Amino acid sequence: MQLPADDYEMRKGSRTTRALHELNFNPERGLIAWLLHLRQAFDWPTDWNIKRMAEFCADPANHLWATPESALT
Repeated sequence: MQLPADDYEMRKGSRTTRALHELNFNPERGLIAWLLHLRQAFDWPTDWNIKRMAEFCADPANHLWATPESALT
């Protein structure tokens, strides 16, 4: 899927550069917006970096992911 050129906020650069900019910086759907949302939702400390956030999410003890069995029932 590709957005039309006019849909990117970034007006200059290659399509790849504009797409990456959109994925990272879109204020509603971008990576940074979601990281800020998760920080607030989970009440994470402000000094956590992306690596620490990913470790928290990957840790089964935090019960963020459904098990295959529970997803089927």
